[in-house]
Amino acid sequence: MTRSLAIFGDSLMDSGNLDQVANIVGRDPFQEKIYNGSGNVRASDALVLGQHIAKGLGASLGSTRLANIVTLPLLRFTGFGSRQIRDFSYAGATSGARGSARSGLSRFSIGLKEQATGFASSTRKTSDLDALISAGSNDITDLAADVKGLRPVLATSTLKDDRRLRDSVARRIVNNVADAHDAITGLVDETVILGLAPLSVTPFVRRQAARLNAPLRDRFTSLVDGIAQSVNQGLANRFAGRSNVLVVDGFQVWQSVSSPVFLDDIHPTSATAQQLAGAVVGLIKDSHLDSFGFG
Repeated sequence: MTRSLAIFGDSLMDSGNLDQVANIVGRDPFQEKIYNGSGNVRASDALVLGQHIAKGLGASLGSTRLANIVTLPLLRFTGFGSRQIRDFSYAGATSGARGSARSGLSRFSIGLKEQATGFASSTRKTSDLDALISAGSNDITDLAADVKGLRPVLATSTLKDDRRLRDSVARRIVNNVADAHDAITGLVDETVILGLAPLSVTPFVRRQAARLNAPLRDRFTSLVDGIAQSVNQGLANRFAGRSNVLVVDGFQVWQSVSSPVFLDDIHPTSATAQQLAGAVVGLIKDSHLDSFGFG
C-alpha cells in the first residue's frame, strides 16, 4: 500500500510549484481567466492529471507538499512528515535538467532530472513510498515550435532524415527518464511512468502544421507523433521485466477519452484529464504492481 506518492514531471502533474516559484519574482504564469477554476496556480481549470490520478488511487489531495527550489532547503531538514503527496513537478519542465524554451524557462533548472536530484537530496528511505513520472511532451513541443528549422528535414525526398531525427529525440527523452528513475531508485518501492499521448491532436501542433504546405504538414504531424510513439516503445523496452515499474502507453490512454477538450493550446481541461486519469488508474490496478495505491 502506498503511504506517500512522489510526483515528477511537467504541467500535467504540477499542482503549484511553478506558480509558487514564479510569484516570488512577481510573475503569474496562470493569470488568464481560463485558469481561474484552479485558483490560477495550475495549467488547468481545476485539478491537473496528476491530482486526478492520485485522487483515483485514494490519496487525500489536502495532504500535498509542494517541493520546489523555495521549499526544498527546509524539507531537507524537516522531511515530509505524513504528507501523502510529494509534488516535485514543474509546469514547463523538459525531461532533462532545464525548462522548456517555448515557455521561456530554458534557463531554469526545473527539468525532470533536476526534480529527481532534488528528491534524492531531501528524501530518506521509508516504506511504501512510490513514484509517478510524466515527462517528455515539452521536449517535443519545443522541437515543433521551430517549424522553420524543421523544413530542411521535412523537405527531403526520403524519410531517412525524419526517422533519424525521430530516433534521436526519442532516445534522448527515454535516457533522461531512465536517468531520473535511476536517481530515485532505492528510495521508492514502485514507479508508474506515463508515456506520451499523441501531440498532433493539440491546438498548438495543429497550428504549427497549418504553417506548412500539405505534403510537409503530413510529415510534420507524423514526425511529432512518431517521436511520442518511439518514446513509449523505448520506455517499455527499457523497463521490460522490472516488477516494480509500470510503463503506461499514453496513446492507449488517450484513445479511452470520449470527446477530449483543450483548455488552451496544449493542456486538456480538467474534465478531460479526469477521464485520462480513470484509464491510468484502471491500468495500474490491473497491472503487475503489488501495492501501488492508497488503501
